[in-house]
Amino acid sequence: MKLHLFLILIILVSIAGTCDYNDNRLNIKNNSNHAIAFDYSIDTTLEKRANDNIQFYIREKILPGETKSKSKPGSTQGWPFLIQRSNNKKLNVFIINIDTLLKYNDWEYIRNHRLYKRYSFTEEELKRINWIIEYP
Repeated sequence: MKLHLFLILIILVSIAGTCDYNDNRLNIKNNSNHAIAFDYSIDTTLEKRANDNIQFYIREKILPGETKSKSKPGSTQGWPFLIQRSNNKKLNVFIINIDTLLKYNDWEYIRNHRLYKRYSFTEEELKRINWIIEYP
């Protein structure tokens, strides 16, 4: 009886461990000849961030010719949920050249001088392009 309960417990733990509460469908494909950083917002302007975050973006860079999957944690419908919450009902994507981050190392300067490229996509547009955003 104890062995039976133990096996049931192991099975339940295994099943619970396979639950994926992330939405990994979004991919960023870098077709440029320079490394880029990716950010997103519910607004059409780049969000305020601390300068400490610049190192995070540099570490998470997308190299030329590389495609990276971007996760939205918390739900398997994270990206569509974000789109519905956004001010313009679109996913607002921001691409920043890594050289820009290294040169200025000042998020507010980059933000205020709009040293980034913004793209906005409806959920239907993202479905049509198979959730792959190509830059440029």
